[in-house]
Amino acid sequence: MLKELSCVIVDDEIHCTETLKYELEKHCPQVQVLASTNNPNEAKQLIQNLRPSIVFLDIEMPGLSGFELLSSFDETQFSVVFVTAYDQYALQAFKFAAVDYILKPVDGIKLAQTVTKLNKQSYPALNDSQLKLILNGLYQKEEKHSKIALNNGNKIEIVTIKDIIRCEADSNYCKIFLNDDRDLYLSKTLKDVEQMLSDHHFLRVHNKHLVNALHVQNYLKVDGGILTMSDGCEIQVTRYSKKEVINMLLTN
Repeated sequence: MLKELSCVIVDDEIHCTETLKYELEKHCPQVQVLASTNNPNEAKQLIQNLRPSIVFLDIEMPGLSGFELLSSFDETQFSVVFVTAYDQYALQAFKFAAVDYILKPVDGIKLAQTVTKLNKQSYPALNDSQLKLILNGLYQKEEKHSKIALNNGNKIEIVTIKDIIRCEADSNYCKIFLNDDRDLYLSKTLKDVEQMLSDHHFLRVHNKHLVNALHVQNYLKVDGGILTMSDGCEIQVTRYSKKEVINMLLTN
């Protein structure tokens, strides 16, 4: 007989929390969703007050990561299921640490399998050694590809890739916009830069614009659409790029 379970969902993106609620209601009726929050800074108090048996937790959140949130607890009296968009290589870290995770976009069948597994076992606390195993595995992967060298006039700039907000074509040059308000001019075409960043959540949404999915604030779905970036810039999306943009936003 299935036990009654309860959960709290923590993810900074509203569409992710709503999707997970829907999939739980459809595929896991034995799980009661006590609450969800898009503010990781409020999550600890919420979890302590509601005492769920499961916490579904995003990892990359602004201000406070999922790992930092877990580390703030003296002890975890709940099972943790990471909800992540990390690629298959990085997921080896989760497997090695023997923790549960589900991939974005959430698949209802796989979600049900995870809940069934939790239902059949006790709820072991996630300990510090498991967290360290995951972090070490992820950092080893990220450090290899986290920076890029850009030839900016008479000097070479070493830039952290996640700090690049967007790239804009200017004839045979390309302007790089960084999240520290710096702009870099490269004597490369946007196509050249697109190839350099092809493995890092970047998408060509217009013949003049390449954007970093991690810096998209919202997407207005009119015609091709308009993206609002973290620097406040609004970028027109071509109609032929609309499907790719939606897929990119739902999986990052």
